[in-house]
Amino acid sequence: MNLKQRSKNSGVTRVLDDFRVSNIGKSIKAIITEYNHTIIKQPPFSSTYEGWAMIRQQVDELWEQVKKDETENVKAIMCKEAAQIGAMAMRFMIDLGMDDKHLKMGSVTEGKKTKVEHLL
Repeated sequence: MNLKQRSKNSGVTRVLDDFRVSNIGKSIKAIITEYNHTIIKQPPFSSTYEGWAMIRQQVDELWEQVKKDETENVKAIMCKEAAQIGAMAMRFMIDLGMDDKHLKMGSVTEGKKTKVEHLL
């Protein structure tokens, strides 16, 4: 199954690769797994600065892996580091009290599901 996405500016239709759609759930599961590990090991962030520092640390760790040769082992480590970045971003939002009033989507997409969201 292919999903089509229409660009507002050019009117060009682009087909998304199947693996990008089918791997959404796997990626989210990896992020949630990392999130669960970190909330067991560490207390909640005490400030936005601490949250930012933790995200930055994970980004730096991913950057170190990116600079290496791309072997299968390094790619697996990069994916784990990317999941840790996602987990830290989620912790930032949750630990620092981000809620529905802070997480407003644009009025154009609010309440509407995209084709990808319908598949989840």
